[in-house]
Amino acid sequence: MAFDLVTFVNMLLGVIILGTGYWSYKKSKDVVPLYIGLAFGIFAISHVITLAGMAESLSSALIVIRIIAYVLVLYALYVGMKRQPKGKSK
Repeated sequence: MAFDLVTFVNMLLGVIILGTGYWSYKKSKDVVPLYIGLAFGIFAISHVITLAGMAESLSSALIVIRIIAYVLVLYALYVGMKRQPKGKSK
């Protein structure tokens, strides 16, 4: 199995976004960045599985993992949208 640089970079960026989301949450107590960070942390887990060479044997699990991450991003966006005052646009 050859090293996949793209998957590694995606995993690294996912971990960085996870850390940034957590840091933002700790400073602001706003859960939206935390949810987004957690979603990217979940994506990072799927990239680790791929880098470990287990993607083929865990393909169904990877689909579920990625769906969970996407749903978490959608939920974070929904929570953020619900906070927007109606009629206010920038």
